[in-house]
Amino acid sequence: MRAYSEHYVTIDFEGWRYFELLLRERDAARYRDYQWPYYNQHGIYRTSLSRSHVSERTSLSRSHVSELNLYLNNLPPNDTATVYLSPLKALRTTSIELRNPTLEVNGQKLTIPVTLPSGFYLEVEPAGDCAV
Repeated sequence: MRAYSEHYVTIDFEGWRYFELLLRERDAARYRDYQWPYYNQHGIYRTSLSRSHVSERTSLSRSHVSELNLYLNNLPPNDTATVYLSPLKALRTTSIELRNPTLEVNGQKLTIPVTLPSGFYLEVEPAGDCAV
């Protein structure tokens, strides 16, 4: 099945900048902000891995990437932009685990007894409830 990894970079500067776009961290929430030459909402929000890959539940299968497309949006009609790319690299990533994360606010520390694999996140409610 098709799955897409949408990423958005705001180019509101001149000069050189370095960006890393991680397949694991998609930006599908902004998809509807623009018009695209393709239409596949399901491919934007789905994962191409089976649910048995628990530690990579939100990832795309890196071994099946077929293309990279770059689009410029929000240009005024009949306007132009010049963007130089150099070089584009597919970098290896390594899964890690974050154990017992600690938050500190105003000098008070809160340690949460949990292990978070790469690609997972923790939600903490004001009442103290947590969800991975």
